[in-house]
Amino acid sequence: MGNGTEFDFLFSPEKIYATHNSGTEFEKDAHVYTYEELVAEEQSRQMWMAIAAAISAAGNSMAAANSGYSYQSGMYSGNYYGNIYRSGMNSYSGNFVGSYSGYTYDPAKAQMAQDIADIKNQQLMQSVMQNSQSAMYELSNTILKENTVLPGSICGGQIEMDSPSVSDETSYMEILVTTGGESHVFKYQVNKASQ
Repeated sequence: MGNGTEFDFLFSPEKIYATHNSGTEFEKDAHVYTYEELVAEEQSRQMWMAIAAAISAAGNSMAAANSGYSYQSGMYSGNYYGNIYRSGMNSYSGNFVGSYSGYTYDPAKAQMAQDIADIKNQQLMQSVMQNSQSAMYELSNTILKENTVLPGSICGGQIEMDSPSVSDETSYMEILVTTGGESHVFKYQVNKASQ
């Protein structure tokens, strides 16, 4: 937006109004989000991403701690025989069958798994942090914020608004921008994308 006047004026998304299905019985105002609303929304998204990453990291650590345990089971069998000397020689014989099961723990295996889990967890947290920083940087550098527009200066930025409802029939979206005491109307034709 340019300022061709001799006076400063404020320009922000709060001065922009959008209407979907303009001029029809389905006409509906669309919310135009301020920079502060988008930052709050992004911070909320980041918080949930951090919580999900922390839960995933805890799962990785628990799995690593349990990786040192291993379960063994099996069967065994054999024969036995012998002689008993008392008032003569008596012999005996037989066979036996059984099963066994149990857990063993290998601390070296558990430590190696924990080291790998720690590396994965650190990479996961770094990825979440980098994505968050990137998203905040993108918002800061592209989204229209409240600005004082000096005479002869321009300002601009991207706006975010509610998505329009699209039907099979052509509809219109109007955007009303009020700046420096002037109103400007932009009308857009909205068509359903062909597949």
